Amino acid sequence: MKIVLPVHHFPPRYSAGAELYTYRLARWLQAHGHEVEVIAIESIDSGSPSQIEATHDHYDGIPVWRLSFNLLNAPQRRRWEFDNELLGEWFEGYFCRQRPDVAHFQAGYLLGVAPILPPIGNKSRSY
Repeated sequence: MKIVLPVHHFPPRYSAGAELYTYRLARWLQAHGHEVEVIAIESIDSGSPSQIEATHDHYDGIPVWRLSFNLLNAPQRRRWEFDNELLGEWFEGYFCRQRPDVAHFQAGYLLGVAPILPPIGNKSRSY
């Protein structure tokens, strides 16, 4: 099965509860024959407030998408802390391209609701 594990942060830069849980879950799923990929927020205070920088790498054999954006300078910072248009668009594209069988979100911190809300009509969500 193709499984994606979105989480607010991931090792090696971050290694607290949800990060370590996600790491261990990913390793267990891989060991049981599943194709696993992690999506994590790497930074909320760098780059542009109007686009996400996505880098793909591996940590201990686990494919990881690391997303960075500038939430601190976002046009609607308070709203984007919960419903970030950029994350909604990025996840919509990711799900369309990768078509995972399961997306298991570890927590809503930094991810908010945008990645799980469907787009309106055939267009990206509008605000």
